[in-house]
Amino acid sequence: MATKRSFIIHVDSLSVLKKLKDEQAGKLFKAIALFQEDGLLPEEDDFISIVFEPFLNQFLRDSEKYQNIVERNKLNGSKGGRPKNPMGYLETQSNPKEPKKADSGIDSGSESKISNANEECKSELKSQFESFWNLYDKKKSRPDAEKKFKAALKKDTFENIITGLEKYIKARGSDSQYWKHPSTWLHNECWKDDYTQAKSTDSSFNSTQWSKY
Repeated sequence: MATKRSFIIHVDSLSVLKKLKDEQAGKLFKAIALFQEDGLLPEEDDFISIVFEPFLNQFLRDSEKYQNIVERNKLNGSKGGRPKNPMGYLETQSNPKEPKKADSGIDSGSESKISNANEECKSELKSQFESFWNLYDKKKSRPDAEKKFKAALKKDTFENIITGLEKYIKARGSDSQYWKHPSTWLHNECWKDDYTQAKSTDSSFNSTQWSKY
């Protein structure tokens, strides 16, 4: 899939800024930047999520149009170049059509699909984190752990993270005071560690093997 190096914000879409405070406008543009860079949607601020939806709808339409153009150009290239019209003149020689006005509204069908997709993603992510949190006995700094968990899912699969956690639980000993904080464990990608050499049931378990932080 081709990657765009820029994106478009239609001028009439910016009318919403008149209704926002400076702090809210800043959050909106940060949400736009986050989506364009990492494909992430705003979650923590419900108001910004609502304001962001018209922009999201536009970005999705623009992205689909862009991909269609890329695929069309690839097809034309494989056939020897851009096709000419039946009269033998290039399309660019005909009178230009009147430019279409920017569409900043939300199509009801698209809005429903976007909303349903967002809810499904949030529900699945919440369910996955709850599974992780229930397994992890050292329940410290849950909000920070949730953020690290989301970041971890960008690096690896949920199944690999849980498998690594199960190995960690088996190897770390029965006293959870020697566990790492869950956010630290996730940030350091500890699900990838090799725990085969760690002691798990030895009564002389050395507490220095596991950090509290």
